Amino acid sequence: MPEIRSPGLLERFHIVRHALGIDSCVLSAAKYTHSENLSFSQQVLFPAIRSLITQHPALGIRLSKDTIADQTHFVRLDSFDLSEVIHYVNQSYQELEEVFESEFVKPFDTTRDLPLWRLTVLKDNTIVFAFHHGIGDGLSSVAFHRTLLRVLREQKQGPDSFVEKAFVPENLKLVGASDQLTDISPSWLEVIRAILGLFIPPSWTSASRAWTGHDVPAEIPSLQAYARIVQLPAMDAHRLATLCRTHKATITSALHFIITSSLSKTLQNPTYRSLITNKTTISSGIPVSLRPLTGASKDAICDHPSASTLRTQSKTCKSQIGLLKFLGGNYTGFFQGKLGKKRQTGVELSNLGRFELEEEGDGTGWEIQDIVFAQCDAVVGAAIKVNVASAPSGNMAICVTWGDSAVDHGLVDAFIAEMRLQISEILNGAKN
Repeated sequence: MPEIRSPGLLERFHIVRHALGIDSCVLSAAKYTHSENLSFSQQVLFPAIRSLITQHPALGIRLSKDTIADQTHFVRLDSFDLSEVIHYVNQSYQELEEVFESEFVKPFDTTRDLPLWRLTVLKDNTIVFAFHHGIGDGLSSVAFHRTLLRVLREQKQGPDSFVEKAFVPENLKLVGASDQLTDISPSWLEVIRAILGLFIPPSWTSASRAWTGHDVPAEIPSLQAYARIVQLPAMDAHRLATLCRTHKATITSALHFIITSSLSKTLQNPTYRSLITNKTTISSGIPVSLRPLTGASKDAICDHPSASTLRTQSKTCKSQIGLLKFLGGNYTGFFQGKLGKKRQTGVELSNLGRFELEEEGDGTGWEIQDIVFAQCDAVVGAAIKVNVASAPSGNMAICVTWGDSAVDHGLVDAFIAEMRLQISEILNGAKN
């Protein structure tokens, strides 16, 4: 198979993380509706997906069969059977939490001649797109569903349009890696700070006083992640957005406040107070898209995010990727060095924003009613991940994910209950 290119710094970071069994996939589910109640039969869906493969190069690649993940490459597939990557199940959108949890325990078999993605089609026209983090970020999931919706609206169904095999274009050109498209070099101050962090005892730093969930396990456990979904109907989501504009705030900053406030209150409950002994803060993170800096289109499937705090600008946080150069390619050693250590982040907020369409539908044909986004990274990542996405209909979904080894289930349930309460209080206060 022809080699496309070597993975970039962040892509290889995600490839090795997957190979070590500490991450599995990124998920995005969209519930589609049709004015004439058309369903996603193979005759309807397969031609649309074949069209997507010609538009998104990342859907037509796999990893080379190197035994060492640090040295693998992206290679182009010649063809593959869609029935190998598109599966139909007798479940509905109401059972999405269960579907997500089942997807989280299914890492990709990179030894087979199959792409690094799969679809699970539910009986109510909900499509779950699961993909390897090495080929895409959170916004890539939106790009997939946006393109699929456009293709479905344009698609003309014919009697002979169903073909099970998908052929990958020979002129496939993968979107460049973020470190290939923009300067991600860290400043000397950032390099010195990173080096000092390797030698300064953790107890001497402010990070030692931050709650970050349980320590990373000393050995890599069986991968298991859990999901809970909080739905905000369009009316409530619109009211929250209006309230944010009135106070010159963003949805992301408002959600960050609600999340950290809810988690803080939950941790101060007598049941969990022992977890915050000698703790004075909660470590939180917010991934920032680097697409404005790399020039990648909003419709591209690529891996261009960067981890950041709420106050950090994207021009600064991109240098965090640059620090990966100093690993010398030893990503495996980097992740193994985290085992048995304090987790870096307690809670992470990822907000994909509103699902924007180039052209609004006319009320006939295909529409997207709901969209939900989630990610695994349950072993060494943030103890709790809060993933937010809003559908074209205006409905907002907040999906909370966590792992067994990161935080107790009871604490997460209490946190979600408090988050629901605070959102309700804010919305009710806006009515008065």
